[in-house]
Order: sequence, then C-alpha cells, then structure tokens
Amino acid sequence: DGSLLIFREKQFGIKLNGVSINNTDGPAINNQCHKALYLEVTDGSTNTLTDGTSYNETTDYQQKGTLFSEGQIYFSGTGTLNVTGNYKHAIACDDYIVMDQATINATSTAGNGIKVGEGMWIDGGILNINVTADGGRGIRCDFVVEISGGTTTINTSGDCVYDDEAQEYSSAACIKCNDEFNMTGGTLEMKSTGDGGKGINCGAVITFSGGTLIATTTGSNDNAKPKAVKADNGIIVSGGTFKANVAKSWACDNGTDSETPEDHLT
Repeated sequence: DGSLLIFREKQFGIKLNGVSINNTDGPAINNQCHKALYLEVTDGSTNTLTDGTSYNETTDYQQKGTLFSEGQIYFSGTGTLNVTGNYKHAIACDDYIVMDQATINATSTAGNGIKVGEGMWIDGGILNINVTADGGRGIRCDFVVEISGGTTTINTSGDCVYDDEAQEYSSAACIKCNDEFNMTGGTLEMKSTGDGGKGINCGAVITFSGGTLIATTTGSNDNAKPKAVKADNGIIVSGGTFKANVAKSWACDNGTDSETPEDHLT
C-alpha cells in the first residue's frame, strides 16, 4: 500500500520487476517530470498498479490516473503490467505514449483506459483495454493515434452520457482521437456494446493501409447512433483486412451529412 511520486527535471527510467502498488487515495505511480519516462516491464514479471475509489485531492500536483505522467511514456520489456483505474483513468499522460513491447492490461470503471494528450504510437507488444464507465473510452487521445504493430484489443460497455455544456450526448468509444488515425500493421480488435457506442471516433481522417482491423458495435441507438468506424474528414482503406460490423446505424461514417447508406460505405 502506498505510492511512488517523482519530482525530477531530466528524463529517467523505472524498471518494474514483480511490484504491486495499491494507493487507496491517489495514483499508484505519479511522474511529475515533464521529460521522458522509460518504463521497462521486466521480462517474465507480473506487475499490478491500482488506485482507490476516491482521491485525496491536492493543489501541489496533478493526479489524473492510476499511472500518471506529465512527460512522455515509453513502454518496453516483455513482462506484464496490470493497471486498474477505480476513480479516474487507468493510464494518463499529458504528453505522448510509445509502446514497443510489454503486455499491458488497462481496466477502468470510472474514466478512460488510456488518456493521452500529444499522441499515441503502438509499434508492438500486447495491449488489452476494458472500460465499463458510461461515456468512457478505451484510448482517448487529443492528437494522433498510429498503429504499426502489436496486438491491441479494446472493449467498452458503457452507455452514452449527456453533455450539459455541449447540449448533446457523448458516446463511449474504443478509440477517440481528435486528429488523424493511421494504421499500417498489427492487429486491432474493438467491441463497443453500450448505447450509441463507437469503435473508432476520429476527428480527422482515418488512413488504413495494413494489418487487421475489426470493429464491432452492438448497442442500441436510443440516444446516439452506434458506429463501428467514424471519421469526420474521410476513411481511406488501401490494404490489409478491414471489417466494420454494426447492429444499428452506420458501419462506416466518413463525415457526410447524407442519410443514404451508400454514402457511408468506403
């Protein structure tokens, strides 16, 4: 029981080797350094990070998730890291995340599986994300998401929630990115089962040229339209295996305002 809190001015590394950290009132690991954190998950090890159901709030530093970093996070190693977010996000990063190796299991019952500010690059490893929160996202990124390798599986089961400020419903999604989504390799399998849920919800262009992408939504359309793959500015598919399955509404939405089904197919 406890936490690891780091204040530092230069990049550094942490090696996890069979550690279990449970902080009942805040993040398990909180990196307040704005430079890179090289997080190695030691080969053959299993590591667990858990937060509590409430945080002891402070104005001295930010606390955005069970594993939180002000700076970039580089994941490496071939061990396993289990991260559970009971109050906020499982993994949160104000900068960007690069995943080269490791098996990461991120679970959130309150926020997002991974919340990242400046982009996410998945080059290898195994990433499993399970989110049960209403309006929660598997990966919530303010910039680009790029996948070139590895195996990524994301499940969301939360319903959409009403945004009083925007005066509209906000849906759960396996991946929500404000900028481009690019995939050139690897495997990405997504399933969203809640009302109005999305597989990918992209604010720019989706470009898919390799690998395997499978997106499935099975939820109702009571308050929002479930869509397997949605991009505001177009969907470009030029290679690989691309499958979009939906029980209601559109399998693919490329940003058109048309209600004609053919206009949504790419």
